[in-house]
Amino acid sequence: MSTAEIRNVAPYRAYIIRISFIFFLVILIWKYYSHVLPHQLNNPVLFSLGLDPLYILYYLSSISEVLTRENYSHVFSTLLFLSTIYPIINPNNHRFLIIYAILYLTYFIVFNTFLTFHAHYMSCILLLNLCFTIKENINFNLIWELMRYFICWVYSSAFIWKIINGSFFQSSFGLEIIKTSQASFIYSNPNNFWSSLYFFFLSNPVLTNLGTVFIFLLEALFLIGFFTKKIDGLLILSIFIIHLIIYLFVDTLFVEQCILSIALISTRTWQKIVKKQNRFLKISSRKNPPNIN
Repeated sequence: MSTAEIRNVAPYRAYIIRISFIFFLVILIWKYYSHVLPHQLNNPVLFSLGLDPLYILYYLSSISEVLTRENYSHVFSTLLFLSTIYPIINPNNHRFLIIYAILYLTYFIVFNTFLTFHAHYMSCILLLNLCFTIKENINFNLIWELMRYFICWVYSSAFIWKIINGSFFQSSFGLEIIKTSQASFIYSNPNNFWSSLYFFFLSNPVLTNLGTVFIFLLEALFLIGFFTKKIDGLLILSIFIIHLIIYLFVDTLFVEQCILSIALISTRTWQKIVKKQNRFLKISSRKNPPNIN
């Protein structure tokens, strides 16, 4: 990777952090309404460590017992919210970004161990925040560029895996996925709008399987992303289309993963965002001049 290929996004770092943390805050509020924050787990009994050494160390340290107790869990949830809000106000405070990274990593482990499910999509927020903890501008530009290639790897490897395991060549793959994912919903809600939509696609297997191939090809586009940045706008759109369709038809929501698209935004687009904001601030200052008296 030559120096010329690395985007200079450091001047827009504050904007990137603010937008990212607004997204993080929305996710945290959504977690609150989903009743999965630490203080809402109500002293959970079940847990699953798997073979993850970090989870095992966390459990052996007895931190889990402290963070899930009623009093301490409320404090932890409050700190999680505060550490998410502060970078929106002051994105240049490096220490708070590190504090948030530690708190979110802890919540990530709590969530995965006590909900007995490895929510890999939550790691996207953690990875982005680790980029923000890099202080020097040169290193930040480099790590941000690496994040872009990591995104290309995430989605292109999903396509390659479908080639390896043969699902790309299985003509009825999309049809079987809808049957498996939505059978209970259709049975429980036969007159629902979504049930009618699922019935339509189940009755038209050719259309369903063409749609499945379309999603696979959107993932394949990220292979091109390794060689050129010219289609990054299309890759951003592909991320949202992929996760929207997966949510509607597979009932699996990876909304946290959508924030990865921010690393695909070009410097030219960031320049436009800054110009629009400055223009808006100028117009606002003209309409509301400061009171000198």
